Amino acid sequence: MAGDLATVWDLEPHTAAKHAILRKYLNAWLPKLTKWNGRVVIIDGFAGPGRYSQGEEGSPVIALKAFLEHSYKPNMRAEVKYLFVESDEDRCDSLKEVVGQIEIPKEVEVSIYNEECEVTLNRALDYLDEQKSYLAPAFAFIDPFGVQVPLEMVRRLMAHPKCEVLITFMISALHRFISTPEFEAPSDRLYGCGDWREALEMTGNERKTFLRTLYQRQLENVVGAQYVRFFTMRNH
Repeated sequence: MAGDLATVWDLEPHTAAKHAILRKYLNAWLPKLTKWNGRVVIIDGFAGPGRYSQGEEGSPVIALKAFLEHSYKPNMRAEVKYLFVESDEDRCDSLKEVVGQIEIPKEVEVSIYNEECEVTLNRALDYLDEQKSYLAPAFAFIDPFGVQVPLEMVRRLMAHPKCEVLITFMISALHRFISTPEFEAPSDRLYGCGDWREALEMTGNERKTFLRTLYQRQLENVVGAQYVRFFTMRNH
């Protein structure tokens, strides 16, 4: 990989594919939600440095430009609040620099936090609970490096009406490492239960299918998500 490995890295084909999905999803989501609501929220929970080693745009920039460059933008009356979270300080500084080079109109608010995604979101959700208020219609892009997404965090987000979450579910990492002690506690948090341990007696596609469908079940039964769909990405 080129560049400073601690801050920026090469854009891999599967990441470029995820970014294409993100842009197309927001292209459809934004005109619908901004038509009927005074404010919408877009969250990137693992935002990264905002760019890649050859200058390619990161997910926060793609999410911003999905609104700024949308053909329907003249008809969008809602305020758009972006919440970008990046736990690594150098990457967060890079993200602030990249976003600072973009002209942000008055109807757009961008907040960048240098901390763990769970910390930022729980603080915001705690505040809403205290105020007995609801989150504005929200889209959350949750794209971690590993198994870092507690089911409880997703449940709290999805408890708010008109909230959608696009999650990268790292099935390959789970399949390979789920039997190691280091994965035990994160897997409990990921699934919100210990049923994943049944996969320890499985191998191959049986294990992968079980781990994926268990997560889908937890999203439906514990999180209460009305619609749950999954698809598999391979390379580009």
